[in-house]
Amino acid sequence: MSQMKQFLRIANARLKTIYPNKQQRSAWVAKMYVRWQERKKK
Repeated sequence: MSQMKQFLRIANARLKTIYPNKQQRSAWVAKMYVRWQERKKK
């Protein structure tokens, strides 16, 4: 499984209780992934 898919799967599971709306949750997950990528580059 690619690193991105694994990150998205775990982040979705963690945010499911906080954001029950799938569209809102996927927006948060995408933002988290971008921030994570930026931190990894440094």
